[in-house]
Amino acid sequence: MAHPNGKPQLSSAPISMVLPVRNQASLIERAVAAWAKTLRSLERPFQILIVDDGSSDDSATRAIALAEKQSEVEVLRHEQPRGFGAALRTALPHVRHPLLFVTALDYPYTTSDFPKLLERIDRCDLVSGFRAAVRPPRWYAVYRTIVDTLFRIFMGLAREPLPGWLGWKVHLYNRLMRTVFGVQLDDVESAYKLIRREVFDCFPIQSEGIFALTEMVAKANFMTLWLDEVPIGAQQGVPAEALAISWNWRERRRDLLLVLRQPEFYPPSEYRVGAPPQRDAGLESETTAAQPSDTPHLEVPTEKP
Repeated sequence: MAHPNGKPQLSSAPISMVLPVRNQASLIERAVAAWAKTLRSLERPFQILIVDDGSSDDSATRAIALAEKQSEVEVLRHEQPRGFGAALRTALPHVRHPLLFVTALDYPYTTSDFPKLLERIDRCDLVSGFRAAVRPPRWYAVYRTIVDTLFRIFMGLAREPLPGWLGWKVHLYNRLMRTVFGVQLDDVESAYKLIRREVFDCFPIQSEGIFALTEMVAKANFMTLWLDEVPIGAQQGVPAEALAISWNWRERRRDLLLVLRQPEFYPPSEYRVGAPPQRDAGLESETTAAQPSDTPHLEVPTEKP
C-alpha cells in the first residue's frame, strides 16, 4: 500500500538507529550486538548512533569499544545527564539515512518485531510499537467490550481491541494525551518508533526528557502526518517485574508545559537534512562527523510565513 500523500516508499531504504543510554553498561553490548545482527540481515546500509547521556558507569567505555570494532556504530557523549530528548537532539544532525529508528534499553524490546514496522512505513510517516507483552486485566477487558459495543451500536464505529496492558497510570496518561493533542496512539511513550527522517525537517525536539517521545507524536499529528501503531512483544524469559513501566509525572510536567505554551515547528538549520553536525554544549563525539546523505529529502522553509 502506498503513502496517502504519494511520498516515496522507504521500506527498503537505509536505516539510522538512535540508542540513548545512561548507566546501562550491563545491557549495551548484548543489545547493540543483537541490533547490528538484525540490521545487517536486512542487507542495506545502516548506522547505530549510541548517545551516552552522562553515564557514571562504564557505559561510554563499552560503547566506544563497540564503535572501534564495528564501523556502523558511532558514539556521541554528554558530559552531564541531560535526558532522552536532549539525546535525540544530539543525534539528529548525525543521522545519514532516510529512515530513523528510535529505541531504548529501559524495556526488554525484541529485535524480532522490527520488520513489522518496516512493513507499515511505506503507508505512513511514523509507526510506533505498542508494548503488548502483558494482557489487559479482566476488569478492563469487560469494560472495553461494553464500551466498544456501545460505540458500534450508537456511532457505527468498530474499534480495535487493546493489544496489551501498560498499567492504569500509563493508560490514563495515553488518554490524557489523546484529549490534549488528539493523538490516537495507545502507547505514545513507546521507545520503539520508526520515522521518516524528513519528519524532523518540520519541527525540533524541545523536550529534555522522556516526554520527547510524546512530543514527536503530538507534533507529527498536528502537522497532519500519518501515524500507525503495531503490537510488539518482549524478550523471552524476562521476569514480570522487568515489564513494569515506570512512571514519574514530575519528569514530564516541565516538558509538557513547554510544548503547550511555546510549541516550535521551524527547526534551527543544524537539524535540517544534509546540514553538517553542530557541536553541542557538553557534547563529546567519539567518531568523525557524519557526511550528508545523498538520498533526496523534503525541504521545508526555515522561516515562518
